[in-house]
Amino acid sequence: YRRIYEEVAHAVLRWLQPHLQGRKPLIGGPAVEGFQPFWMDWVWRCVNEIDNSLIGFVDWHRYGDWRNYGEAGAPRDPAVYRDLMMYQAPDFESRDQAISRALHARDIRNICGELNCHSHYETPVREHFNYTTFAAAYYVDSLLYLMRSGVDAEMFWTGTEDYGGYGMMDKHGQPRPSFYAKALCAQH
Repeated sequence: YRRIYEEVAHAVLRWLQPHLQGRKPLIGGPAVEGFQPFWMDWVWRCVNEIDNSLIGFVDWHRYGDWRNYGEAGAPRDPAVYRDLMMYQAPDFESRDQAISRALHARDIRNICGELNCHSHYETPVREHFNYTTFAAAYYVDSLLYLMRSGVDAEMFWTGTEDYGGYGMMDKHGQPRPSFYAKALCAQH
């Protein structure tokens, strides 16, 4: 990963350099998912092993869960499962703070690049969770923790998609519940 990142970053920098006017390029990574037990190793290694002049941001992802009801030890009861996911919302603040400590005084932005309720590998399961008012409540709760912790940016897949299970809008631009949750936060 390091060799690929550096080669791509140097190539991109050659194209961007004439237009940066002394600013740092916003090239970044590693777009790390937060489920595996050693997810922070990717962030630490990125900022400690790669020339920091080539890193404009660190991108990390977090979801409430990845399993369907009863799958891989997940609760079978929908109410219990929703409670379990909501209980994890404060983790956004602690993850942001951990990454901020790793980035301290490095001039690298901290970006939560994917925030969503669910990331199951099958589209119908993702849609069942992510296109609901529960997902909107989960999103607002998680976003508030991120805002309190001072994350530099948060992104939610706008995705004007026909199907897929992640987007805030359908293919016709009709908003899903999480769109309204984001608009509420943006207005205040």
